[in-house]
Amino acid sequence: AGCSPAHGLHDVAEAQGAAALVVGSSHRGALGRALAGNVATQLLSGSPCPMAVAPRGLAGEEAPELKAFGAAFDGSPESWTALQRAAALALAGGGIVRIIHVLEPLTHFPVSPMETDRVLRERRARSEMATEQAVASLSREVHPQARIVGGHPVRALEAEASNGLDLLVMGSRGFGPLRRVLLGSVSSQLVRLAPCPVLIVPRSVDFDPSAGGMAAHDEVGVHGD
Repeated sequence: AGCSPAHGLHDVAEAQGAAALVVGSSHRGALGRALAGNVATQLLSGSPCPMAVAPRGLAGEEAPELKAFGAAFDGSPESWTALQRAAALALAGGGIVRIIHVLEPLTHFPVSPMETDRVLRERRARSEMATEQAVASLSREVHPQARIVGGHPVRALEAEASNGLDLLVMGSRGFGPLRRVLLGSVSSQLVRLAPCPVLIVPRSVDFDPSAGGMAAHDEVGVHGD
């Protein structure tokens, strides 16, 4: 009694061991876009479980089928956690997983054009290797596919979310307490802009890419067949 709605929801989620918290968007947001209101914003800083923000107007539509799950992936432990959660959800619901790796443009260029070309090729090769490993870590049942897209992470992920995704899954920020949501600059903007629900997964120690991830029921290893 006497606590804020965000504090009360946080306490209930922690006491009940909630699998996830789901909140709606602010009425001030554009229809079809997520916009975290005051309660959601407070919960998104320290939630003890994954937290989803649904776009405004979603409740007035037919019950959405969650079949296409996007995972924002950059090879970090946080993105592996997000990938595994997306794969587990897809596996449970008979969906697919799209792994999205954003290749940001260079902000500082080497002196010579030849050196710039070499740096760009190496960055692309690292991205391809990371996404290949991510695809190989998932079960064939979720029909994993990977896309490497260029541009600013927020705009690139927003565009991918508009391209047929039913849910975009992202990892929490790479520092902060384990098993707590802590928004970074990209996720904090996407919960205001995304055209589909966004799920933010807390930091975890449960990821293991070498073991094939949570959805590797058919024992697909990191090297494939």
